[in-house]
Amino acid sequence: MYVAARCAPGHSWINPAERVMSILNIGLQNCALSRQKGTEEFEKKLSRCTSQESIRAMKQEIWEEWEASLEPVKRTVENRFRRLALKDKPFQVMDVITDNEMDHLSRHIDLLFPNMDKNKLVKSHTSRIEEYVKWLDLHCRQRHYSFQIRKCDQPECCSPVTTRCSWLPDPVLDDTGNHYKSFEDVYTTNTTEEDRPTLTRRAETITAKKKVPNKGSRTDPIINIVPEDINLRGEASLFTGQNARYTVTCNECEKPRIIYSKSKLTERQKVQLALLMSEYEYTCGSPLTPPDHSLHGKLLTKLNIECKNPVETAYYSSSIDRPDICYYCGASEAPTDMELKKQFKTVFPLCDTCRNKGFKVATLRPYGKHK
Repeated sequence: MYVAARCAPGHSWINPAERVMSILNIGLQNCALSRQKGTEEFEKKLSRCTSQESIRAMKQEIWEEWEASLEPVKRTVENRFRRLALKDKPFQVMDVITDNEMDHLSRHIDLLFPNMDKNKLVKSHTSRIEEYVKWLDLHCRQRHYSFQIRKCDQPECCSPVTTRCSWLPDPVLDDTGNHYKSFEDVYTTNTTEEDRPTLTRRAETITAKKKVPNKGSRTDPIINIVPEDINLRGEASLFTGQNARYTVTCNECEKPRIIYSKSKLTERQKVQLALLMSEYEYTCGSPLTPPDHSLHGKLLTKLNIECKNPVETAYYSSSIDRPDICYYCGASEAPTDMELKKQFKTVFPLCDTCRNKGFKVATLRPYGKHK
């Protein structure tokens, strides 16, 4: 059985799994890190890269020298972390997966799912591969913060199970609703995500001034969190498609969220934004920039948005990215209902997965009746 889990963002101070970062910081105290200088040609190519993404794009040209340049840094960090321990248990340091291991996995995918295009590993495509969907339902359990795989009971599919493990349970509230049941109480029981902390938590919100739309013309509520930093509030007129400049992807829900600015960015500011997005992870509702950043207050994202909210309507009118993403989940290649186009001026795309879950096509601005 394989269980992969991650921590909820913004809870490091109460999360034991993330508090380990303070121990790792001890291991790096009084340690200066610098990569090894490469050839002149390599350094020249590297100087043109402004982010980790651009470095990965040049993998074929510089990858061998890039790895050699970073090797002393990796070994120094590895040796220091191996000296650390938590409750008398030494830390383990693992190497990243190799290209050969990736090729081995790729061949298995070809055998299991011959109709899957590995160049289009997005939900809108994989959800249409029947054999993949069946395999996922039979072997996996997907949650917001965890993903689990275990063998099935079919002898023609998996080898015999030596020890049958139960799924990692979800957090379940006790009868008081103020505390969660212990692991021993919920293990081996069938649980759901309904008590997940980040799902039940509600931010303090106030209702923003808004025009009441025609009945059936829009589906998303408009709310506004009052931030403490006045530079992050932004006027209501800022958050329009006209001021949409770029998008940033949420690390949690993977939906694109719009970056707004009153004016276009200079080339220098574009580089600063690229570096910022490569260094920090963004989650819905959080500020885009640290308070001391030069772009703080100049580039804004909506603070009243949560992962459960759909894609912003301004995204589709801004033309800053591909327009065929699902309104509810952000999956690409989502179709638009052309019949509803005859009734509404704006019809948002809806993917097959969300349609099967019961979501309705979101629309805006219905055409008036002709006399």
